[in-house]
Amino acid sequence: MDNRIIYLCSLYMVCVIAAPPQPTVHQHITIDPQGQPVTVAVNIQPEVNIRPDITMKPQNLFQPGNTINTTNQGGAAIAQSKSNATNTTMNKIKLFVSQTIQQIKALSPRDIGRSAAGWGKRHKKKIILYSAGTSYALISCLIIQGNIFMRKSSIWSAWKKQLSMEELFAIPHDQLGKELVHAIQQRHVNVQNPTDHITPLVRFVQAVDQEMKVLNRYLILATGIRRCRLIRIFPTNNQKIEQAQELKQRLGFVKHTFISWAATDNLANFNH
Repeated sequence: MDNRIIYLCSLYMVCVIAAPPQPTVHQHITIDPQGQPVTVAVNIQPEVNIRPDITMKPQNLFQPGNTINTTNQGGAAIAQSKSNATNTTMNKIKLFVSQTIQQIKALSPRDIGRSAAGWGKRHKKKIILYSAGTSYALISCLIIQGNIFMRKSSIWSAWKKQLSMEELFAIPHDQLGKELVHAIQQRHVNVQNPTDHITPLVRFVQAVDQEMKVLNRYLILATGIRRCRLIRIFPTNNQKIEQAQELKQRLGFVKHTFISWAATDNLANFNH
């Protein structure tokens, strides 16, 4: 029972507070012109003064006109910073080069020679070490290139590698020449014009010359290393040197076989 009374009282207070204010009625008695009293009811409306003081109007930042593209601004700032740094570095390099050139021009040839000689004496050990290191790296690269070249099965010095030199000498030159020309036409065929039989022969001659250059260079370097007794520190050995010599011999035989075939007027009648 008490809870119901409390609930009703609370509901009534809420309604009173939420209800709009009612007008107040006042009775005013006046005298008309004839001298009779007249009662006049006057309604006084309560004034509700609701004036929210909004001094700051929020701005919609998500409108197209008010969008702040921070990504583009940041990217532009970074690009500008990099451009400024690059320009500064280039200016420093240009200034250094120009100053160096002016200093060189101010020196006489004798002074330049003395300066170079003095610099060489001061850095003699470094020059020797750098020169030796560079020479070792270059020679090693050429030796490794030759080792990789000799392992290829598509080189002409490895043609008919299943046969020994004695077995190749035993084959008649005419038969061996025909087999060689047939292999040349298959390996160096002109894809754009398969009926062209001269272009493969030209390519064969170029390939043989290139192989001979590689083998000669390898043998010069490897035999020089062996003479200097430095074969332990370079990527070569006696077996590889012998392999290069054998490939050179076989390549010379292949070239001689082609020349012998061409000398029998087969080249003139090849396209007929």
